[in-house]
This record gives sequence, C-alpha cells and structure tokens, in this order.
Amino acid sequence: MTATRDKYLARLANLLRLTKSPNKYEAKLAQERADELARKHGLSPNEVTRAAAEPAPKHRPTYAGSAASTWQETLALTVARATKTRPLRANNKIFFDGPTAADAAARYRRIADEIAHTCADDLNTHTHWLGRVFSAIGADEPPSDDGQVGRVARLIWRADTESMTLRDGLVIVASRQPGNYVTMMSSHGTRFTHRGDLSQFNDAKRRYSWVFEQRGALVRGDTLVFATADREIVGDLVGTWIKIISRSARVARDGNGSPMWIES
Repeated sequence: MTATRDKYLARLANLLRLTKSPNKYEAKLAQERADELARKHGLSPNEVTRAAAEPAPKHRPTYAGSAASTWQETLALTVARATKTRPLRANNKIFFDGPTAADAAARYRRIADEIAHTCADDLNTHTHWLGRVFSAIGADEPPSDDGQVGRVARLIWRADTESMTLRDGLVIVASRQPGNYVTMMSSHGTRFTHRGDLSQFNDAKRRYSWVFEQRGALVRGDTLVFATADREIVGDLVGTWIKIISRSARVARDGNGSPMWIES
C-alpha cells in the first residue's frame, strides 16, 4: 500500500511542478489533474504540501534526430538558441539538454522533416544560405526575400510556426493564421473536445493555439485532421510526435460542416 501511495505522491509532485509552466494550457491542465489525483486517492493537505516541495529530477538529454549534414548541425544550434537549451552531438545524432529539451527536439524534428522533403538538396549545395534561411526561426513575420533563398526561408518559417503537438492527452495546434469553427478528428474515430479555456489567441502577435482533449486512445499511424472554416492541417502520429503531412488538404464534410475523411 505504501509503495502505491508513494507512486501517487511522485505523480502529484510532477503535476505540481507543471503548474508553474509558462504554457497556460499545460499549467492549468496540470492543476486540474493534481486536484483530481489528490481527491481520488485521499491525499492529505500535508502530503500535497510535501509533494509540492519535492525537488525536480535532473533532466536527461532528449533525442531529436540525425545530424549528418552541415544544415542539420546549424539547425540544431539555431533551435537551441531559440529554446535556451544545449545541443549535444554523438555519433551523428542530435540531443537537446535543458528544461525545454522536449520542445526543442520536437521543433528540430518538425523543421528538419520539412527541409528533408522540400529543400535539403538546396541547403546541401548552398551552405552559404544557412545563416539567412535559419534566421526565419523565431521570426514574427515570414521572410520577404526574393528568389530561392526567400522560398526556402518561408518553408522553414512555416514549419517553425505551424505545428501539431501531442502532450498529456492533449493535441495542441499552433499557427500564425486565425481560424473559426475549429474541429479535430482522427482516422480511427477518436473523439476530441475543444478546450477553449486552454487555447490562446493573440491577434497583435499573430499567435494562435487551439487545444483539444482526447476522448479515446490514439495509436501509432493515426491520421489527425485539424479543420477551420477555410483550411485543414493533416498530421500523422509517429511515435510520440505528430508529423504534418499536408497544410492544404481537402476534407469531405457532412451536412453540418464537420470533417469526415480526407479526399485524395
């Protein structure tokens, strides 16, 4: 019984640390789940206080992907600066170390995947472009450069600013484009509830994030569709992250306008 209670207290300590997260949705959900855990398992106020005082465990470096080319190394350094993490390289693999290492790894994978599918040959050939195109990472506005450099920089900016993230039973969609009448669906019928209380919208900075809570299990290979009144973003669940495969898919809708399936 003691071992089980210790497990609950360790889980509570982790949740209480997350309540101090700078991410509004993460902090609020962590508080909800901490309160529910304490109530469900009869944890006393003294136990909750002790759990809150538990020191955070040391962070382990988080694997992000391969780094066999110059552009991958440069991307890792750029993402590390943007996320205030430390990049580590071992055997042509990139890791990030620090409190936000998981976010840095997800950001690196997202941008690296976009580059691999659209412009890797350009960056392998024109390594002198790297400083200019990677300056798009963290920028408030898309780059306005003309020509090939501008095209690549805008691809990178889009990959950096538009994402689908899976975290603690939530799917978070981030974009620089606003959207109305948002819905989320999966290819295996998993239902989602839009959490407007956790979503964030900032018109001044053009930063928008929609949060959806899962109402069922997601499995590797699931296709997720985020739809607004005028566009759809489609992603595949790959392990613990969501790989965006289309930002302009056509999605069939029912009589109420809800998305049903992806059209080829």
